[in-house]
Amino acid sequence: MPIPARQTLPALGQYLLTMMLISSCATATTGSPANSPDKPAFNWAGLSHDERKTHMRDAVLPTMEPLFIGHDGQRFASFGCKTCHGRNAQQRDYAMPSPDLPTLYPSGAKEQIETLESHREISTFMFQSVTPTMRELLRLPPYDSKTGEGFSCFYCHPRGEPEST
Repeated sequence: MPIPARQTLPALGQYLLTMMLISSCATATTGSPANSPDKPAFNWAGLSHDERKTHMRDAVLPTMEPLFIGHDGQRFASFGCKTCHGRNAQQRDYAMPSPDLPTLYPSGAKEQIETLESHREISTFMFQSVTPTMRELLRLPPYDSKTGEGFSCFYCHPRGEPEST
């Protein structure tokens, strides 16, 4: 699917998109803590490779596939492990972040704002649907900007270093 040409947003629109990405990379939640009483203790980092593979197969794939296909059935018609983990996922042992995903930049960086302007639809989908759903599926806490811990966009996407201004 071709990426639409960059469109400049009015100042208010640019501000709102910037605030949206700050929120998406910082505090996206779906309402319940990662290990709330209604969910058994779960430690993604402590799972073995086989346990992670089973969780991805039994929980993540069946949840994320219809989410992506529902967003864009043509673009994500062949949704699978490689969609997120990349072309050589198996050779890289499914490590994340994936070098095949678009590089993202910290909130407020010029490159981040440009990405939001030129990729508004997918950025909104990622913020509103993908990030909170994956965070819940992996039962990870939301990103905390003070500690630098928790689930954020950079869990899956490579982190770019913004140009100096």
